[in-house]
Amino acid sequence: MTDLTAAPAPAPTAGPKHRVLRTGSSTLIAFALVTLSVMWLAGKGMLEASLHARDLTLDIYGEADVARAASRFLDLGFTDHAGIPDVAYGDLFAKQGGKFDKQELCAEPHDCFYTHNPPGSVYLYALVSALHTPANPYLPRIVNVLLCVAALGWFLRAVWKWLSPWNAAVIAVLLTQIPMVGNNMHGTCYHGHLMALFLAEMAVALTIVMSGKITAARLIALGLLTFVSGWFSYEFAGICAFSPLLVTFLRDDWRERASLKRALWLTLVAGGGFTLAQVLHLVQSAVFFGSFRLALRDLATAGAKRTSGVGSSYKNNFVLGHPIGTWLAYWTSLVGRPEFFDGNFFAWLLSSGTVLALRGQDSIILRWRGYGLHWAPRRRYVFVVTGALLVASMWITAMPQHAFVHVHFLPRQFTLVCIVVMFVMARVFRIRPLDAAADPVPSTT
Repeated sequence: MTDLTAAPAPAPTAGPKHRVLRTGSSTLIAFALVTLSVMWLAGKGMLEASLHARDLTLDIYGEADVARAASRFLDLGFTDHAGIPDVAYGDLFAKQGGKFDKQELCAEPHDCFYTHNPPGSVYLYALVSALHTPANPYLPRIVNVLLCVAALGWFLRAVWKWLSPWNAAVIAVLLTQIPMVGNNMHGTCYHGHLMALFLAEMAVALTIVMSGKITAARLIALGLLTFVSGWFSYEFAGICAFSPLLVTFLRDDWRERASLKRALWLTLVAGGGFTLAQVLHLVQSAVFFGSFRLALRDLATAGAKRTSGVGSSYKNNFVLGHPIGTWLAYWTSLVGRPEFFDGNFFAWLLSSGTVLALRGQDSIILRWRGYGLHWAPRRRYVFVVTGALLVASMWITAMPQHAFVHVHFLPRQFTLVCIVVMFVMARVFRIRPLDAAADPVPSTT
């Protein structure tokens, strides 16, 4: 993978044409790899949407609740009961979802308003299905796939522009081979939406960091993306707030005042956008319950259950009964499952750990046709990858009960680690012309 810098290395002024890596056939090959990877994932998503045009799939429980709640908004308006979803409304998808879950959600199969998660996915489903019918999820599935593919394209475009075409090509191929990046794009619950918003957020963060320019438009885009993510769910709180910070510390000038300022702005804006969404949902709940006291009591009750590590019908699934046990269970038995990362996650961790553990000075480890593969280890990369692991594990560590009730989608948060490892590998191994002007001696930390 090529150099991870804001400006491309200057092309040699002399020498054979095959030494210009960023132009001609080399760029066309990179473009073809990116395009084919995105098209493959888009085709896969469209196929899944077609196969499940009239039924539920993946998160059947959540999809049934979303469809019923959306149908109520279409019948009674989005301001009905302060916009809080009623997951037990109507007769869509009988015997599925919270309407029939007396133990965990709805005591009665009617008027079951769900206040423990922002209603973004329900609103989107209602808006899209207004063009057709909430009983048929095909159109919402197609729209969700298009949104996810657009976000992936935005992310890869940022990698192409601010890192290099070959970085974009390699990352496109690797990222689209991780199962959970694309296997829930057609889902009508919020899981695919969160992945799309995360990739878009990383695109904006990468643009700000690698360009070195903080503009109002970019900050607004970053805050808006994390706000929308927060309006869909609580679960990506740590990822929304701290992913841009990890990107900042991939730069060699991370200690300079300008870089630290960028890191501060990125964290404040990203975290602020997400927090604003949660505050607005709390206000919405207060209107629904009639007071902030009741809304806070409802939120505290749900939080106490989710953080307890004890679930009435899931208690046998918990390891050691506390957050550390939850973390270990995800790492040892969940993340590597075929439907999640199918071993890719652990392969990336193993390869990055091996490389980062090596110590030494910058050196050229391979020469070929006027180019050299430079090895540039940095001690701080160990902390960057470790930071990604901690950020990805924040929710499951804080919410063990929720983590084990939702093992069918929460491991997708570890996609952050895979992306960070890809960036780090691009930073450790760099392809440069042998006769290019020497770069300034970078930081070794």
